[in-house]
Amino acid sequence: MVQAGIGVRGTSDLTIPIIGVRLLREFYPDRVLPPWVAVAKSPNRHKSARRGGALVGVEIGVRPSEKHVNFKGKMCYRKGGCRYERNIKPQREAMDRGRARSGGAIVMIGMVVLLGGTAFAEQDTKHDEKQLQPVRDCRFGQSDNRATSEAFPSDDVFRPLMADPKQPQFFAVWQHFRPRNGGSSFNWGSVAIGENFGFYTKRQGCDGWQVGLLTGVFAQFNLDQKNAELINADFNVGIPLSWRSGNWSARLRYYHQSSHIGDEFLERNQGTGFRRLTISFEEVDGILSYDYRWLRLYGGGGVLVHREPDTVDRLRLQWGFEARASSLAMPGPFMFLNRLVVTPLLSADFKSLEQHGWLIDTSVLGGFEWSRPDSQRRFRIMAAYYYGHNPYGQFFINQKIEAIGVGAYFIF
Repeated sequence: MVQAGIGVRGTSDLTIPIIGVRLLREFYPDRVLPPWVAVAKSPNRHKSARRGGALVGVEIGVRPSEKHVNFKGKMCYRKGGCRYERNIKPQREAMDRGRARSGGAIVMIGMVVLLGGTAFAEQDTKHDEKQLQPVRDCRFGQSDNRATSEAFPSDDVFRPLMADPKQPQFFAVWQHFRPRNGGSSFNWGSVAIGENFGFYTKRQGCDGWQVGLLTGVFAQFNLDQKNAELINADFNVGIPLSWRSGNWSARLRYYHQSSHIGDEFLERNQGTGFRRLTISFEEVDGILSYDYRWLRLYGGGGVLVHREPDTVDRLRLQWGFEARASSLAMPGPFMFLNRLVVTPLLSADFKSLEQHGWLIDTSVLGGFEWSRPDSQRRFRIMAAYYYGHNPYGQFFINQKIEAIGVGAYFIF
């Protein structure tokens, strides 16, 4: 008979289902077999793999007769002796070839199952080990002093400004929007798609510099109108240069913005005295930031190097703070939430433009952030409040607003 057993089990607490292959077949049930058929027994037959690897148990055996006869041209039975048949040899060779092919296929299937299961177990083990090690993310903490000089870094040495409504990031916000200088209130939706993409960085741990590309799209919608009417869309593209040394960090940017009013908004406001403006400018701005334990303070400003219309004043000041409380393990009955941590957040961003006579525009966010120690992704649910001049499109020139609501923010 031929019997094969194969078992695979990974080293993690998740047990890979054991795969068993057992083939039973009688070879020569009534014939004396030749002496070159060997018998090999595995001590681990009928056993699945133990933790820490995979084992294979294979047994190949025959039922020998009490006597053996060189059976060239003869067929021998356990009882009754042998007889001569001329056509036995070709039949026997055909049977042997079929068995050889079947045996080869069985061995190949067994090896594929064994090696595939072992590789899966090793991959699962490495995945578990990786999850226990926090990843380096210089935006939210320090790392070792390993020197790094690489293209396309996955993080940055400057943390993006949390409450800045013009920070390139991913968010979707609902707010109750109230124009303060005329007009009725409505439900306002604000969506942003953007990110800073690092091109090259040179660091010692998290201390060093980085250059990249910023892109962002900021769109606002009137949710009370049919099909959520598009009001305005701003498109940003530029080059940021960031730097960090210990608790100090800084960002210098040169970027372009162009703004476009929505067609449905224009059609609905025909005859109301609304006049469309072409808004396009390039700005250089810089921010200096300092982290002290759970608190971050920052300040800086910007200047328009080119603007259309050219009647817009050039200068802008900006400052603010971010507070991060201690992270807590995520409670809950669901296993997939066990590795999440939650962090309370509070942030405020203030801007003062020469165009507005240096009046202060205020943006405040407060809420919670969910993250995993082994991932750079973060998810935030934040209450959002804004008081000041509309920060988007041509409305930033003279429209005063107040807006309050809630939003979801995604950090990659």
